[in-house]
Amino acid sequence: TTFTPEAGDEPFDYKFSSPQNPHTVTATYAAYSIPQITTQPSSQSVTYGENPTYEITASDAVYYQWQVDMGAGFSDIPGETSAVLTLNKPPVSMNGYYYRCVVSNDMGSSTSEEVSLTVIPKSITGSFTAENKIYDAGTEAVVLLYSLHGVLPGDDITLSGGMATFDTKDVGTEKTVTLNGSVLTGTDASNYLLENVGLATADIIPAELVVTISAEDKEYDAT
Repeated sequence: TTFTPEAGDEPFDYKFSSPQNPHTVTATYAAYSIPQITTQPSSQSVTYGENPTYEITASDAVYYQWQVDMGAGFSDIPGETSAVLTLNKPPVSMNGYYYRCVVSNDMGSSTSEEVSLTVIPKSITGSFTAENKIYDAGTEAVVLLYSLHGVLPGDDITLSGGMATFDTKDVGTEKTVTLNGSVLTGTDASNYLLENVGLATADIIPAELVVTISAEDKEYDAT
């Protein structure tokens, strides 16, 4: 005699007997149900550099497979086969991606809700140094060195460009220099937001005055 429990059957002691066989065989069977998701993953919003985590719990789940939709439909994420999905420093280009998890066992599968990822650019600041100059009746300044503050280790990003100007054209020491229009460049630049660039100081040095004298020829007049 053959007996096959169905999915959803409660755990039970099944007894089998046969007229041709005088003994009884007792077996305990705990049937699987299709996995039921008890805790759905949640949408995540992070600043670039943080590691968002998605987590799911489900009853009777044996297998897990996380999937991502990058804009063209969901596909499996290789190697992400546990109840927890952690993304390592996702770039801003992944903003708007959607994730879900398929949980399954031999009886069937269930799919979680679709949840989103929001990645906000990381705010940073810049600074620069300016070159001293000789008075030339103008306010234009020359940048010697650009610097960025708050960049994550290993990222390719620099500050460049812009126009530096003295506060006035007049001679002075430690005069304020402002840099406007500088931009972020590099392969990781899109992951950052430049909040501001600090002021610098430099000197305007007096220009040397060269005096040229010319005289008119004259006839001797005893003076």
